[in-house]
Amino acid sequence: MSRLATIIAVFCLSLGPPGVRAEIFDNRSREAAALQKVLAGKGITDSTDDPKWRAFLATALHQYCDSVLVQVPRNTPEDDRWLNDENLDLGQNPGAQGWEQRFERVLNSVENARDGLRRVFSECSSISNQLTTAGLPRASQALLWVRLSRLFWGGEIVRLAEIVGLKSKHVCPNSLSDIFKGRADHLVDRNAICNLPDLIHAGIVDHAVIPLLEGM
Repeated sequence: MSRLATIIAVFCLSLGPPGVRAEIFDNRSREAAALQKVLAGKGITDSTDDPKWRAFLATALHQYCDSVLVQVPRNTPEDDRWLNDENLDLGQNPGAQGWEQRFERVLNSVENARDGLRRVFSECSSISNQLTTAGLPRASQALLWVRLSRLFWGGEIVRLAEIVGLKSKHVCPNSLSDIFKGRADHLVDRNAICNLPDLIHAGIVDHAVIPLLEGM
């Protein structure tokens, strides 16, 4: 789905468009729904310098990331040792026999997925919490927002969430028409993992980073 289509889709989901079953929206977590509402409150082309909205976004992101983080199991010490040893050996022996197969195994392992998700949402929680601090210089705010936006770039969160079981596979809509069909399989995406990462990334860049930099 294109960036514009994703923004429109999540905006529509936030408002609860006519013709789509109500339980699709009722099933979202409170934190996901609140974050979508904040993000949908900005028009696609709105680049107004709005400190109050940025504060709302930072708070909503902090609460959302904390809510997802508690759902991701921690690796055991044995899991972490295996993951670290594999990554170290793969990095030191590129091109070794069976390297590609081992790399794919590590990449798609539940140990790697748990570690990756916990890193993303832990960092999100920490950075968004820093952004709720009053009186930060504009340059410091812009840097923190950029770092936060990078966490949600690309589709890696969706892939890792599927491996961990945070969302079922193959439930993300492929088009706007899928959303308005009100498909029941959306009910398994309570954290809005399908759409929120793209909307978070775009919303931060367009409505936080750019206005901050333009005002300097």
